[in-house]
Amino acid sequence: MATLQTAPRAAVTRPPLDAAPLLRDAVELAASDLHLKPGLPPMVRRRGRLEPIPGREPISALDVRELIFSLLDDARRKEWELNNELDTALEVRDLGRFRLNAYFDRTGPGAALRLIPTRVPEFHEIGLPEEVQNFLMAPSGLVLATGPTGVGKSTTLACLAATVLRHSPVHVLTLEDPIEFVLEPGLGIVSQREVGRHTDSFATALKRGLRQDPDVILVGEMRDPETISLALTAAETGHLVLASLHSPDAPGAIERIIGALPSGQQAQARMQLASGLRAVIAQALLPRLDGTGRVAAREILLGNPAISALIREARTHQIYSMIETSRDVGMVTMEKALADLVQDGVVSVESAHLAALRPQALAQLLQPRSYSR
Repeated sequence: MATLQTAPRAAVTRPPLDAAPLLRDAVELAASDLHLKPGLPPMVRRRGRLEPIPGREPISALDVRELIFSLLDDARRKEWELNNELDTALEVRDLGRFRLNAYFDRTGPGAALRLIPTRVPEFHEIGLPEEVQNFLMAPSGLVLATGPTGVGKSTTLACLAATVLRHSPVHVLTLEDPIEFVLEPGLGIVSQREVGRHTDSFATALKRGLRQDPDVILVGEMRDPETISLALTAAETGHLVLASLHSPDAPGAIERIIGALPSGQQAQARMQLASGLRAVIAQALLPRLDGTGRVAAREILLGNPAISALIREARTHQIYSMIETSRDVGMVTMEKALADLVQDGVVSVESAHLAALRPQALAQLLQPRSYSR
């Protein structure tokens, strides 16, 4: 009897996974971040809280790798696998720009993607006082955006740079890691450089950038003594410097800059800040009471002769009191900004207290008899 032979079964293959549908989910959910981790469903951060994307199943380590690879070109894939981490920005067709941090941990590959708004907000939309805009027209000086990670410092800096470009024919040089917002040249020209792709470091780019005839220099982060020193020098030699710093409040930003430098340079830095500091914008993000997202609270310090004297004389501990008494010229403490949001029904008292650096000052402002607009 003849034996029937069965043809070998063809291997079933599936197309590689694509991260675009997950990014679309994140955009449609109005999320700020998308997280990919083995063993968990894709997660998004909405209104400051992590939650799984509805209807999405847990993903494996292989899935995470494929999803990340779907967003990268060959060079960036090699960089990630060689260094075990990658920080970059990318554009996804029809969805917008995203900041990607890909990494490895004990569970395997992982990624966090921050959604970058497609449009740089205009000055009036982010609620800054007109006095800050006036300083943007200055030919030199230092404007700082400060606060912890994820509070919108990059958005504020992009808004400030875009405002200058809309009003003045200037050359704006940005040094970023990575490039987030793409700036339009407006009346001037824009040179956006990314650390790791177009230059080795912030310090190198800043040093070389001074030879590129910039009027305005945006420094994505002043993270080391050399960058800080170069930024201070640029601000006093005819350049407007816009920079970010990790500091919870305005007085702390001043001390952080000075303290980051070697002791032999601190006296000079204090003099440079006293003469060149134009403004400090310290930010915090709070969940809205109506659940529609988050809102920024901002402490504003504006440079003036009194502030300069306090910096020069190492009396930065008195700056908070100066901000408290200078609301009529556009300054505001973080506690006053938080109290205003509570009174306007935008955030809860509990959220305001969690964000406050001086809870007693906030409590006093929230007392009806002492609260004033």
